[in-house]
Amino acid sequence: MLRRLNRYLGRTVLFATLGTLCILVFLHYLSILVSELRNLDDAYTLSNVFVHSLWLIPGAIYENLTFAAFLGCVIGLGQHANANELVIVRAAGVSGRRVVWIAMRPILALTFLGVLWGEYVTPLTTQLAEGVKASATADNRALDSEVGVWYLDNNAFQFFSGLNRKLYGVTTYQFAEDRKRLLSSSFAKEATYYADGWRLEEGRDSRFVFPESTSTELNDALPYVEQQRFTSRHWETQLTPTLLNDLVLPVEALSIRSLYRYARDRDAQGLESNELWLTFWQKISQPLVVVGLALVGISFIFGSLRESTMGFRLTIAVTVGIVFTVLQDFAAASSLVFGFSALIAVAIPIMFSASIGLWMLRSR
Repeated sequence: MLRRLNRYLGRTVLFATLGTLCILVFLHYLSILVSELRNLDDAYTLSNVFVHSLWLIPGAIYENLTFAAFLGCVIGLGQHANANELVIVRAAGVSGRRVVWIAMRPILALTFLGVLWGEYVTPLTTQLAEGVKASATADNRALDSEVGVWYLDNNAFQFFSGLNRKLYGVTTYQFAEDRKRLLSSSFAKEATYYADGWRLEEGRDSRFVFPESTSTELNDALPYVEQQRFTSRHWETQLTPTLLNDLVLPVEALSIRSLYRYARDRDAQGLESNELWLTFWQKISQPLVVVGLALVGISFIFGSLRESTMGFRLTIAVTVGIVFTVLQDFAAASSLVFGFSALIAVAIPIMFSASIGLWMLRSR
């Protein structure tokens, strides 16, 4: 009997969660699509927009899994509550804790798969999405492009877009040791990483030659420019494909390992890393967030809302989800503004939701 009950209740919660996830992901995809359509031009065509948006769907799945699990518990168990099946189950001697565990099992399984999904699938598909956009928008007006990042390599300021082993619109500004005088600049249409390093393709160099001057004022020694074009040449840089992915990908798309490595590297360089550590702890604690919200959702069925309609439960659930999201965002922003531990900022919403859920279950 218990095995059938496990399958029956667990299957309902699972299907309700997956159905809710599909709806949330579809709405997320539409919002991405509308946003990207504003960037249409001769280079970034409609087909590029659709492909770019499709590759972002796995990231949308990861982002919406928590809320989908929450609503899935409310919808799945709510169906059984409306049919008075939970009353029959309790009357048959099945404890409330047992029912809670049955409902939590598919949620825990989805959470485990979600962690693997965010660690291995989302970074890869986001790379492909950014690669589509970078290759379409790369042109000779590199600094006018909205797609790209800056990277400081000793005294060379570099701007580019791309991912993995391919870069587009590589612009480099080489300064003197004091970084007060521009010595040269270069632009290459693209760069490819091979076994021996990076190789620039189809570019030009502009070297600023300063005539000898006895004046200490730089304006008294105006430079002239020597330009030279090249088809292909080796590029000396400390940039690696791994570091490139950390630079170009959105922080929320990085894997836990990449976030930890990137944050440690920035700490070693004395650079700001609070946002990276915050995202790192958010990803680490996501299973706890899912469990906490799932407990709140289950408590709706056994608590004061057990005799309410499905629509009323969903309204309350969505309201609670919005409040939780606001609390989570507020704690995260406060951590960045006031500089307290990112771990504390992540733990506050989790403890709040779990405490509310357990309290409501015990007081049912």
